[in-house]
Amino acid sequence: MRAEELARAGRHDEAIALYRELMRTHPEDDSYHFALGWIYHDCGRKEEALACFRELFEKELQRKVFSGFAFDELVRIYKEDGSLDRLVDTCERAVKAQGDDFALLGDLGDAYLRAGRWADAIGIFKKMITMEPDASAVHCCLGNAYAAAGELQEAREAYERAVEIEPERKEVFLCRLTEAYLKAGHTKAAEEILKKCLDERANPLVYLDLADLLLGEGRIGEGQDLLKKAVSLDHASEGVFYNRFGNSLARAGRHELAIEYFQLAIAADPGNPFYYMHLAASCTAIGREDIATAMISRADLT
Repeated sequence: MRAEELARAGRHDEAIALYRELMRTHPEDDSYHFALGWIYHDCGRKEEALACFRELFEKELQRKVFSGFAFDELVRIYKEDGSLDRLVDTCERAVKAQGDDFALLGDLGDAYLRAGRWADAIGIFKKMITMEPDASAVHCCLGNAYAAAGELQEAREAYERAVEIEPERKEVFLCRLTEAYLKAGHTKAAEEILKKCLDERANPLVYLDLADLLLGEGRIGEGQDLLKKAVSLDHASEGVFYNRFGNSLARAGRHELAIEYFQLAIAADPGNPFYYMHLAASCTAIGREDIATAMISRADLT
C-alpha cells in the first residue's frame, strides 16, 4: 500500500525501491514485478519497463495456463511504439507456446498485417476461419489482409462472407471494406463500395464518408452535393455535418472554404465551442485571425 501511495504521489524512485524489496522477499508473487514494470513505464523509463514485462512474459510461456498479462502489455507497448519486429516476435512465440489458441492467432495475424507481411497474415486468418467458420470478424480481417496485398476481389469475397454470416450488419461491413481499400490506396474501389451502400439505403453518414473520399481527390463540388444530401436527411445534425465537412477541407489544405463551413456550423449551433476552435485553426493557417475574432466576439458560450 505504501508503494502504491508513493507511485500516485509521483515519488517513483521510492516506489521502485519498495517494489524491489517486495520482489526480493516474495519472489513467487509476480504482481510486484508487474507493478514495478508499470512504475517504470509511468515515469518514462520505458526500456526498464519492457525488461520487466519481458521477464514476466518468459515465465508465462513456461506455464500450462497462459495468463497473458505481460504479453498483453508488451503487445500494447510495441503497437504504440511501432516496434513491429518485436511485436511479431512476441506474438509468434506466444502462438508457438500455446498451439492453436484462437485469440493468440488473432494477435499474430494482426501483427503480420501491421508489419506488412500480407501473405503470413492471410495464412493465419485462413487458419482461424477453419477453426471457427462463422466468425465474421475474422473474415473481415482476412479481407483487410487481401486488400493490403492488392487482391481486391478476394478482399470483397471475404467481406461478402461476413455479410452472409451477419446480414443485418451489411452496411457496417461494407464501410469497413471501404476503409481497408482506402488504407491500401485503392480509392476507386472504395468509392464504388460506398456508392453501392447508398444505392441500397440513403444513409447521411455514408454520404459524408463518400464526401470525405471525394475531397481527398480534389472533387470539391461533388463532395458539397453529398453534404447537402446528408443534411436533407438529418437536419438536426446540420452543425455536426458542416463541422465535419469543414475539418475534411482543412485536412486537404482548403482552409478558405473550410472557414465557410465552420461558420455554417456555428450558425446552426452557436453554443458549441469546438466549432469556434476549428474555425480559429483554419483562420490562423491563412492569417485571417480577424474572422475568428469577430465570430467569437459575437458568441455567447456561457
